[in-house]
Amino acid sequence: MVLVAQQMETHKYLIIQTAFLGDCILTLPLIQKIYELYNNSIIDVITTPQGSEIFKLSPYLNNIFIFDKRNANKGFNNILKFARDIRKNNYDTIISPHRSARTALLSFFIHSKERISFDKSSLSFLYTNRVKYLKNIHEIQRNLKLIGLDISKDELKKIHLNLNFSDLDTRKVDNILMNKNKTCAIAPGSVWKTKEYPIEYYYKIIDFLFKNEYIVYIIGSKSEKLLANKILENFGSVIDLTGQLTIRESIYFLSKVNLLIANDSAPTHMGSIVNTNVLTLYCSTIPEFGFFPFNEKGYYLSLDLDCKPCGIHGHQKCPKGHYNCAYQLNPEIVINKIREIIR
Repeated sequence: MVLVAQQMETHKYLIIQTAFLGDCILTLPLIQKIYELYNNSIIDVITTPQGSEIFKLSPYLNNIFIFDKRNANKGFNNILKFARDIRKNNYDTIISPHRSARTALLSFFIHSKERISFDKSSLSFLYTNRVKYLKNIHEIQRNLKLIGLDISKDELKKIHLNLNFSDLDTRKVDNILMNKNKTCAIAPGSVWKTKEYPIEYYYKIIDFLFKNEYIVYIIGSKSEKLLANKILENFGSVIDLTGQLTIRESIYFLSKVNLLIANDSAPTHMGSIVNTNVLTLYCSTIPEFGFFPFNEKGYYLSLDLDCKPCGIHGHQKCPKGHYNCAYQLNPEIVINKIREIIR
């Protein structure tokens, strides 16, 4: 399946992406490529309240429709009502990178001439076109296959995204980073505990960064405040920004720092789309899932263990009880990689 090349008439696309924040970030290249290949198209997106903050960065979207799957739009009847409202826009093509049953139903009830998703999607029979889901490539490469576009790993690294940052997004960050050189951001948190690199290991990494005259910032949501406080107890000169930056401010912030150290979580993708030096530390998950930092300045560390990976997302505690995937990735390994990057 390949989309019709360069339509002569206006073609209306609807992208449905209501998954995690990182998934929304990795959908931005798909939207940009549709616009570049079919510039007579109109592109809308359906996403979550949190995801809408990501999609506001795209200059190629006509409308962003918020689907609050946890609250206002929860349940079959509300899905049907929402779909009926959106159906009035008469889309030619619906593309669903998200593989959930809810998304399949939403796509089906909205109706269009063409509904595209992966063959591994839940209720995949509801789509008119099903693209083979490949496990051994990056999520961006998978998403681009939905429009019949194959790109190599080298081409993936060269993707440059056009992003719209408002004055509100940039003003606070510019004031925070005013005249500061050699800056490193650390994002220590994750929704899944078995994705979190041990906090005590971060102490040695921060000590190394301080000795190399780096200013260190802790970033993340309010839920990461406890981790930030543990770091501050040991390093009073670390700057805590947890809960202080919006999603778009965080992405702009990462475009200005010299280095980001993160887990396999959304900050990795935030840094990648603005081509920051990103070092991702994999604990229970693996880069082969397709969510590694894709940019030219993207790096990662991951151990090869018999018990790893123990799940696609992770767990709240190690199923084996030892958490070797994290503890055997000792800080000296990470520091050596940082040395390589900052050289």
